[in-house]
Amino acid sequence: MRRSTIAAAASAALGAAGLGAVLASRRLRPRSAEKVRHFSADKLTFTEALPGVEKAILWGDETKGPYGAFTRFKPGLKIPLHSHPNDIVVVVLSGAYLFGTSEGETRVAARSYFFLPGGTPHMAGSDPEEGCFFYEESPGAFDVKLLE
Repeated sequence: MRRSTIAAAASAALGAAGLGAVLASRRLRPRSAEKVRHFSADKLTFTEALPGVEKAILWGDETKGPYGAFTRFKPGLKIPLHSHPNDIVVVVLSGAYLFGTSEGETRVAARSYFFLPGGTPHMAGSDPEEGCFFYEESPGAFDVKLLE
Protein backbone atom coordinates (compact mmCIF):
# COMPACT_ATOMS: atom_id res chain seq x y z
CA MET A 1 0.00 0.00 0.00
CA ARG A 2 2.82 2.36 0.86
CA ARG A 3 4.43 1.92 -2.57
CA SER A 4 1.20 2.86 -4.34
CA THR A 5 0.90 5.98 -2.17
CA ILE A 6 4.47 7.00 -3.04
CA ALA A 7 3.84 6.26 -6.74
CA ALA A 8 0.63 8.31 -6.70
CA ALA A 9 2.41 11.23 -4.99
CA ALA A 10 5.29 11.06 -7.51
CA SER A 11 2.83 10.95 -10.40
CA ALA A 12 0.94 13.96 -9.03
CA ALA A 13 4.20 15.88 -8.56
CA LEU A 14 5.30 15.15 -12.13
CA GLY A 15 1.88 16.16 -13.43
CA ALA A 16 2.02 19.42 -11.48
CA ALA A 17 5.53 20.09 -12.81
CA GLY A 18 4.32 19.47 -16.36
CA LEU A 19 1.35 21.76 -15.86
CA GLY A 20 3.70 24.39 -14.41
CA ALA A 21 5.88 24.20 -17.53
CA VAL A 22 2.85 24.60 -19.80
CA LEU A 23 1.56 27.58 -17.81
CA ALA A 24 5.04 29.17 -17.82
CA SER A 25 5.29 28.83 -21.59
CA ARG A 26 1.82 30.38 -22.04
CA ARG A 27 2.93 33.44 -20.09
CA LEU A 28 5.23 34.33 -22.98
CA ARG A 29 2.58 34.00 -25.66
CA PRO A 30 0.58 36.99 -26.85
CA ARG A 31 -2.74 37.23 -25.04
CA SER A 32 -4.67 36.84 -28.29
CA ALA A 33 -2.63 33.86 -29.51
CA GLU A 34 -5.74 32.39 -31.12
CA LYS A 35 -5.49 35.10 -33.82
CA VAL A 36 -3.12 34.71 -36.75
CA ARG A 37 -0.61 37.56 -36.74
CA HIS A 38 2.10 38.53 -39.17
CA PHE A 39 4.75 41.19 -38.68
CA SER A 40 7.17 42.27 -41.38
CA ALA A 41 10.18 44.06 -39.90
CA ASP A 42 10.34 46.56 -42.77
CA LYS A 43 6.76 47.72 -42.08
CA LEU A 44 7.00 48.15 -38.29
CA THR A 45 7.37 51.40 -36.40
CA PHE A 46 10.50 51.43 -34.29
CA THR A 47 10.94 53.84 -31.40
CA GLU A 48 14.12 54.70 -29.50
CA ALA A 49 14.33 52.73 -26.24
CA LEU A 50 17.86 53.87 -25.35
CA PRO A 51 20.49 55.77 -27.37
CA GLY A 52 21.42 53.41 -30.22
CA VAL A 53 18.58 50.97 -29.43
CA GLU A 54 15.23 50.86 -31.23
CA LYS A 55 12.27 48.58 -30.53
CA ALA A 56 9.03 47.63 -32.24
CA ILE A 57 6.66 46.03 -29.74
CA LEU A 58 4.80 43.09 -31.31
CA TRP A 59 2.63 42.08 -28.37
CA GLY A 60 2.19 42.97 -24.71
CA ASP A 61 3.40 46.10 -22.97
CA GLU A 62 7.07 46.19 -22.02
CA THR A 63 6.41 48.90 -19.43
CA LYS A 64 3.91 46.77 -17.49
CA GLY A 65 4.55 43.07 -18.06
CA PRO A 66 5.14 40.33 -20.62
CA TYR A 67 6.01 41.44 -24.13
CA GLY A 68 7.64 40.45 -27.43
CA ALA A 69 9.57 42.88 -29.64
CA PHE A 70 11.94 43.27 -32.55
CA THR A 71 15.00 45.20 -31.40
CA ARG A 72 17.78 46.89 -33.37
CA PHE A 73 21.22 47.84 -32.04
CA LYS A 74 23.15 50.35 -34.15
CA PRO A 75 26.55 49.14 -35.39
CA GLY A 76 29.24 49.32 -32.73
CA LEU A 77 26.81 49.95 -29.88
CA LYS A 78 28.31 49.49 -26.40
CA ILE A 79 26.04 49.51 -23.33
CA PRO A 80 27.99 49.56 -20.04
CA LEU A 81 27.50 47.14 -17.16
CA HIS A 82 23.81 46.83 -16.30
CA SER A 83 21.09 44.33 -15.41
CA HIS A 84 17.41 43.69 -16.11
CA PRO A 85 14.91 42.58 -13.43
CA ASN A 86 13.32 39.86 -15.58
CA ASP A 87 14.55 37.02 -17.78
CA ILE A 88 14.99 37.90 -21.45
CA VAL A 89 15.02 35.51 -24.39
CA VAL A 90 16.85 36.73 -27.50
CA VAL A 91 16.91 35.23 -30.99
CA VAL A 92 19.47 37.03 -33.16
CA LEU A 93 18.19 37.44 -36.72
CA SER A 94 21.08 39.39 -38.27
CA GLY A 95 24.37 40.91 -37.22
CA ALA A 96 25.70 39.88 -33.82
CA TYR A 97 24.81 40.56 -30.20
CA LEU A 98 27.89 41.05 -28.01
CA PHE A 99 27.44 39.96 -24.41
CA GLY A 100 30.06 40.47 -21.72
CA THR A 101 30.47 39.55 -18.06
CA SER A 102 33.44 39.36 -15.71
CA GLU A 103 34.05 35.92 -17.26
CA GLY A 104 34.57 37.31 -20.78
CA GLU A 105 32.70 38.27 -23.93
CA THR A 106 30.44 36.12 -26.09
CA ARG A 107 29.49 36.86 -29.67
CA VAL A 108 25.92 35.69 -30.30
CA ALA A 109 25.75 35.37 -34.07
CA ALA A 110 22.74 35.46 -36.39
CA ARG A 111 20.41 32.45 -36.13
CA SER A 112 21.35 31.96 -32.47
CA TYR A 113 19.27 31.74 -29.29
CA PHE A 114 20.34 33.48 -26.09
CA PHE A 115 18.76 33.33 -22.62
CA LEU A 116 19.59 36.05 -20.09
CA PRO A 117 18.45 35.35 -16.52
CA GLY A 118 16.99 38.39 -14.75
CA GLY A 119 19.46 40.20 -12.49
CA THR A 120 22.57 39.10 -14.43
CA PRO A 121 25.16 41.93 -14.53
CA HIS A 122 26.38 42.25 -18.12
CA MET A 123 27.57 44.56 -20.86
CA ALA A 124 25.85 44.47 -24.24
CA GLY A 125 26.70 45.64 -27.70
CA SER A 126 26.60 44.91 -31.38
CA ASP A 127 28.83 44.05 -34.29
CA PRO A 128 30.79 47.15 -35.35
CA GLU A 129 29.87 46.68 -39.03
CA GLU A 130 26.41 45.08 -39.06
CA GLY A 131 24.88 46.07 -35.75
CA CYS A 132 22.31 43.59 -34.48
CA PHE A 133 18.67 42.83 -35.20
CA PHE A 134 16.88 40.40 -32.88
CA TYR A 135 13.59 39.21 -31.47
CA GLU A 136 13.24 39.44 -27.70
CA GLU A 137 10.57 38.48 -25.21
CA SER A 138 10.23 38.55 -21.47
CA PRO A 139 7.72 37.37 -18.87
CA GLY A 140 7.94 40.75 -17.11
CA ALA A 141 8.40 44.45 -17.72
CA PHE A 142 11.63 45.68 -19.31
CA ASP A 143 13.92 47.90 -17.28
CA VAL A 144 17.63 48.72 -17.28
CA LYS A 145 19.58 49.26 -14.09
CA LEU A 146 23.02 50.77 -14.82
CA LEU A 147 25.68 49.34 -12.54
CA GLU A 148 28.62 51.62 -13.45
